[in-house]
Amino acid sequence: MMNDEIHLRLLSVSGSVCGIIFNLSRKPPLRASALWGMVFISVNTYHLRKLYLERVHDISFDGDEMMLYTDHFQECDVEPWQFKKLIRSGGCRFRRYDKGDVIIEGGSKPLKDVMMVVRGEVGAEDPRYDSRTRPLLYSYRGDGKNGCVIGGTALVDSSVKGKNYPHRLVVTENDTLVVKWDADKLKDVMESDKDIESAFLQSMYVELIQGLRRQRSDEERKKDRRSKLQRRAAKRTTAQIMSDSLHEFESIAKHAIHNGRTYEERNPDGSGSQVYLELKSSDKKMARVFASENQINKHQIERVLN
Repeated sequence: MMNDEIHLRLLSVSGSVCGIIFNLSRKPPLRASALWGMVFISVNTYHLRKLYLERVHDISFDGDEMMLYTDHFQECDVEPWQFKKLIRSGGCRFRRYDKGDVIIEGGSKPLKDVMMVVRGEVGAEDPRYDSRTRPLLYSYRGDGKNGCVIGGTALVDSSVKGKNYPHRLVVTENDTLVVKWDADKLKDVMESDKDIESAFLQSMYVELIQGLRRQRSDEERKKDRRSKLQRRAAKRTTAQIMSDSLHEFESIAKHAIHNGRTYEERNPDGSGSQVYLELKSSDKKMARVFASENQINKHQIERVLN
């Protein structure tokens, strides 16, 4: 009762009548307060008449509208006048599709509409696969056996707004009927008219929650996949960094050897001589510091020098 504007205004009129009776029964009568109460009664009476005419005037549906109302809204106790306001607002339009028609190519642009499958079936596919091997992730059906709301999470989760729709939507049955609302317009209308908000959310509460859970599940799977790729990339990056470091250390070593001085010393027993290489102290320091900073161990140094 407290969600119905007519009941609330009738309650306000009753309160104003009681206030007028009370003010006029005082001695002396409080005529200014009673007059103010009459103003309230007049305003509320005007709006009551407007609401009444709105609910009883032109409550008629065509075939598509009647199917949408009886199959998806009537069982949720949505009144005909509420449903009429809903289909008159938010850029509502009905579209028919045949099998194979593509509603949106996944990953290329955001889904700007909230859609509901009234009759038939629409499948969600992974756009990364070839069309011949593309798997069907899930389907939206208009017979109540499966979810029928597409893009509804944008109404309850603002974080998905503006993001590219992740799936490719393709019609899988002939003569599929889909009703679309512009998401931004529908949200504005729902915020300004609580009757429409109540009608829409009452009928689609379960569908919206299922869609939200499915969206979050997809995001979690993508996050896990990105995490695995990042870990693999990190391993490749570490190996690449070490390879580059060893290559640069090899260049430093060659430069030091090239700048070094060779000299020969005879063996103490007179059996021959040995050739020695003397490196510049600056080159030795450079190689030692580079190896320390890049965590090049003794074994790796020996491999580079050999």
